[in-house]
Amino acid sequence: MKKTLKQKLVLASAILFLLVLILAVLLIPHSRDYFRDGGTVIYKSALYTKVEWCRMVDNGFYENTSVFWFPNNSADYDELWDMEMARLPYTKYK
Repeated sequence: MKKTLKQKLVLASAILFLLVLILAVLLIPHSRDYFRDGGTVIYKSALYTKVEWCRMVDNGFYENTSVFWFPNNSADYDELWDMEMARLPYTKYK
């Protein structure tokens, strides 16, 4: 049973559609959390968490954007802040 070119194209199109759909589900943020610490916003998806930091610290605001990939994307706000501070070689915000 030989597949024709049309059947191969239909199969390839279906596979491509499914891959795009799976990537969309995994990569598009499904929740957004706002914090009253100065304006921090956390966007969560299945594979990553994006944090737009705007946090009040001793001498002003800490403003930065960070991305935490799987498996660190399921951490809560305080754990994300600890990971953010651990990334910086020297920080006055700890």
